[in-house]
Amino acid sequence: MIDERKYKKGTRRRERVEIKGNPYNHLMNYPMNEVKEKIIYFLYDMRAAKTSQLARYLGYSSPYIRKILRDLYENRLVYRDFPTISRKKHGSSEGIYFLDNQGAFFIAADNGLEKKDVSWDPRDNVVSLGAIKHTLDITEIRTCMEEKSNDIRIDEFIGERKHGMITFESQGEEITFNPDSKISLIKKVGDKLARVTFFLEYDRNTESLRSFLEKIRVYERFYKSEKFKRLFGSIHPAILIITNHERRTEKLKDLVKENKIENIKYYFDTLNEDFRENPFKFLDNQG
Repeated sequence: MIDERKYKKGTRRRERVEIKGNPYNHLMNYPMNEVKEKIIYFLYDMRAAKTSQLARYLGYSSPYIRKILRDLYENRLVYRDFPTISRKKHGSSEGIYFLDNQGAFFIAADNGLEKKDVSWDPRDNVVSLGAIKHTLDITEIRTCMEEKSNDIRIDEFIGERKHGMITFESQGEEITFNPDSKISLIKKVGDKLARVTFFLEYDRNTESLRSFLEKIRVYERFYKSEKFKRLFGSIHPAILIITNHERRTEKLKDLVKENKIENIKYYFDTLNEDFRENPFKFLDNQG
């Protein structure tokens, strides 16, 4: 994390409330509202988001969301960092926000849970530069879908941090893997509603084709396992593969087409301006 003591001037060096005694006492007196709640739950689901992504997701102006985030940060409901992703000097990039300890206490209280039962740990906020880029791109995928929802909308979008590892047995072997996200969409078909559920694999072209094919093999074995049946019942196996470049998308599409074994629905897309304009077009291009 960035040491905020470096910022001796300006708004980035802000005093944070000191939580003394029972953290729930602070929450009881904190002026929570719907926008703040949505931000807390969004960060809980997705691990991290930029200010602009939260503004687009919520449909408010960036200045207003920055004001809300500042208040949440000062009251330790969210954590803020400024990783060196694209900026050249301090102060030239927007903040990246994560859930913080009081935010986890809020989620526990809001759901009638103990804090220890909330699937979150402060170490979730400590990630490498490559990992945070990957996370923010997945957040961008969700943000685009939320922005363009109409006849198709998100019913559930669970990020990899919240989803966690899946362990299953296949042919006497115990296998563990971690999907990037699990997504359920509701699609309007005539006067009826249909649900489409799939796992997301987002690829930033940082691994070999051989390594990616191994992931596909794991999915194929998972979809044949008893664990899949227990977790998802009769849902037809499906995977959405999104990359950050069209050439990479075509390579992975060819790879899957040549090597797939099981009857799994594969969808493909590229995170680019076309996706931002129509993030659901992949449903018309099943592989």
